Amino acid sequence: MSKPFRGMSKPQMTRLRPDIFLIEYSDAGAEEVHLSTNTYALLNAGRMLLLDTNVSSLVPFLRQLSDDGYSPAALILSHRHVVGLGDAIGDLSSEFKIPVLLHPNDARHQQALDSGIQFENPVGHPILDEFGFEALLFPGQTAGSIILHTTKHGGVLLTRDSAMGTTSNQSKAG
Repeated sequence: MSKPFRGMSKPQMTRLRPDIFLIEYSDAGAEEVHLSTNTYALLNAGRMLLLDTNVSSLVPFLRQLSDDGYSPAALILSHRHVVGLGDAIGDLSSEFKIPVLLHPNDARHQQALDSGIQFENPVGHPILDEFGFEALLFPGQTAGSIILHTTKHGGVLLTRDSAMGTTSNQSKAG
C-alpha cells in the first residue's frame, strides 16, 4: 500500500479495495497546496471502468492494469471540466476502443463540444450496470455533474470534487 499522495508531482496508484484502484496526480497548482486529483479504476470480471482518468501521465497505470488482465470498458467523466483539462481522453477512447460517458447537460456545453468527442449518457448505461454502479445526476459544480454509487461490497459513493473540503489556505481565510 502506498503512502497518502497529497499533491506530489509524481503520479501514483493505490489499491483501495480488491475492486477499486485510486490513481492520483497533481498539476502545478494542486501540488503547491498539497492536493491531488483523484481518478479511479473500478474492476469487475477482467474489465476496468475508468473514472476521470483524463491525463497522459496516468496512461502507464492503465496499461499496467491492462497487462494484468483488465481490459478497459469505458471512461466516465464526472463533469465537463474533466474534458477541458484532459489531454488523453480522445487517445484513450481510440487506443482502447471504449466509449466516453458524460452527462448530456455537460456534453452540450461548448467546453465538451470543442473536444470533438462523441459522448454517451452515463445515467442508466449498461456498462455501469455491469460493474454494479449507478450514475446519479448531482448538479452544482456543473449542470451535468454526476456521482457514482453502488451498494456492492458494503457500498461506495464516488463524488469526485462535487463534495470536497477546503484547502488549508481557504480554511485560514475563513
